[in-house]
Amino acid sequence: MTEDHTLNLRKRLSAGVIVSFFVRSSAIGLSLAVSIVLARLLGPESYGVFTYAVTIASLLFIPAVLGFPQLLVRLTASYRQSDRWGELRGLLQFAPAAVFAASAVLALCGAGALILWPGLVSEARVDVFYLALLVVPVMALTSIVSSVVRGLHKVILAQLAELIIRPLIFLVLILSVAWGLELSLGPDMAIALYLVSWLVAFLFCVFFMMRNLPWQRLSVKAVYPLPTWVRSAGPLLLSGGMFFLHSRTDILMIGIFDPPDQVGIYQVASKGSGVLLFFLTLNAAVIAPYLSSLYSAGKNEVMQKVLSYSTGLAFAATLPALLILVLFGDHILQFVFGQPYVPAYTAMAILAVGYFFSVSMGSCGLVLNMTGFETKGAIGLGISSVANVLLNLLLIPRFGIEGAAIATCLSIFLWNILLVCFVWQSTRLDTTIIGFFRQPVLRELRLRQ
Repeated sequence: MTEDHTLNLRKRLSAGVIVSFFVRSSAIGLSLAVSIVLARLLGPESYGVFTYAVTIASLLFIPAVLGFPQLLVRLTASYRQSDRWGELRGLLQFAPAAVFAASAVLALCGAGALILWPGLVSEARVDVFYLALLVVPVMALTSIVSSVVRGLHKVILAQLAELIIRPLIFLVLILSVAWGLELSLGPDMAIALYLVSWLVAFLFCVFFMMRNLPWQRLSVKAVYPLPTWVRSAGPLLLSGGMFFLHSRTDILMIGIFDPPDQVGIYQVASKGSGVLLFFLTLNAAVIAPYLSSLYSAGKNEVMQKVLSYSTGLAFAATLPALLILVLFGDHILQFVFGQPYVPAYTAMAILAVGYFFSVSMGSCGLVLNMTGFETKGAIGLGISSVANVLLNLLLIPRFGIEGAAIATCLSIFLWNILLVCFVWQSTRLDTTIIGFFRQPVLRELRLRQ
């Protein structure tokens, strides 16, 4: 009976990994397709305005969610498993209300800032940023509901809503307006369609949540252990802020120091070089379910093989893409995005080197999270985020988007080196490509040669 149960569990896990693999790979393709269509239709300046508005909305999203998304995933699963239905009902009532209130306040503060300091945004573009502020509550509530769905062990449904349905709706709306209705697509129309796509994703998440919540068991009195929730959400909120600083500081600061067209050109450089993370991201999705159980069982040798071969596979698959981007990147930019985006080539090549280094270092952050050393991962992220801000402040005024690319590349180097050192110090595991070449089979092949 136990063996049958274990076998069924492994089958379900394997099926989930396969589906997750296809969902994530489709999501990456959709995201790139949306970027290409928007960049070509809007042009560098308008695309830069749209990108900067979305970045501002994403920045406000971090404090708006109050650290609840990750906490909801964990506590929904935990309360459900331990039959603590009162706490779960209280959490389901409190989290959306608190997040909606926080996101509404932040959006109103943003609107107030635009009114009090009209010089922040040109008068012709102010409507774009007002619409971007409306996106914040919708993004925040979608994240909350999606996290509940994940906590109910319906991860694929949550991924479908956010990673597939939302960008697909956005792409269809863009094409319908620009080609079907033959209307002029500007950054204001683009951000309005972006808002609609988030509303659709929110409705899908609500539908999935309503279908899967055990309503009969939730007909109990709600319990609100607020101090416990606040203590748990605080570090997650800080971690989310650090990750945003690490990943979007370049866009924010280019928008401060340079004109909008440079934001659009740099966004294309970022999207173009970001394809190098494709195999690393997919590898992480495949191996994540196994790492925690292998480490808990003390099977470090097996875990080392999983990490080494996954890094080797990602390295081998990504190296040709790096060479193509570096050698023919200008031609690719002209063919895919158009002639106005060819100036993104140098920045794209610099970022590509940084992302390839990240691939070479393997899934070091994932290992820290799955083995209980997430605090060290947060320390590494914090140090590299601060370095990223300082480097961007130093380099963007002098070198423009190329300076932003250098700053981001150096911070990626620092982040990965710190995490690799933390992984080795904590687990004696080597996630890097060096660990791949140290595997016994490869050593034997080198000796024979």
